Amino acid sequence: MKQEELEQQNPAKPKLNDRFIMNIKDKDFVQYAGLLDLAHQHGLIKLEVEHLQFPNQENNHVAICRAVATSNTGAVFSDIADADPKNVNKMIAPYILRMASTRAKARASRDMCNIGITCMEELGSLDEVVEENKYSNKSNKSSSPNRNNGSKQSPSKSTTPEKNAEQPTASKPESTHDSQLSQKLSEAQHRAIRSLSNRRGIEEDELNNLSIKTYGAPVEQLSISNASTFIRTLQQTA
Repeated sequence: MKQEELEQQNPAKPKLNDRFIMNIKDKDFVQYAGLLDLAHQHGLIKLEVEHLQFPNQENNHVAICRAVATSNTGAVFSDIADADPKNVNKMIAPYILRMASTRAKARASRDMCNIGITCMEELGSLDEVVEENKYSNKSNKSSSPNRNNGSKQSPSKSTTPEKNAEQPTASKPESTHDSQLSQKLSEAQHRAIRSLSNRRGIEEDELNNLSIKTYGAPVEQLSISNASTFIRTLQQTA
């Protein structure tokens, strides 16, 4: 039997090329190019992106996109991703919308290919490799009544409060980070959180309890910054 006939009868199974896998601090990550290659092996015929929120000054330059991947079997996979100047590196900061689009396509492709490895483009920086479990650690820390119990600082010293009092903090211009903490989440962020929670099977009461436990406020009252972090937390649980 000819080689071509054998290949037709026993087609090669889709496989992620090792050259697209990067190991950083003992953890594997996949490049978007590798996901796209694997998605085509799985029969990808369409990969579309919908812009749910365009970045602008009013929403502190937070971009949110939804990607929909369709295979030749008719199966459809979709997911949501966000990007803002705080969760991308400095070189990508001018291209927020593109990064949100790439992240969404990467997540939809991961679902399609049943790949649990995080995509490199989903990371804001390499520091996130170490801080990937920050959400769970934060929950544990929040239960501690006093984080400074082990501190050697003497309560009788008053130099630190006096220095802080001398600083004219009220006259300082509000930073982008402070602004994101004070402004409520956008409608697009709210929809993204609801959509992700529905996909993960998280009930509304459970979602609000999770938000209150982590950020001290229900979903509707989250700040732009906390909402962005919450979206990424829900994405990482996929």
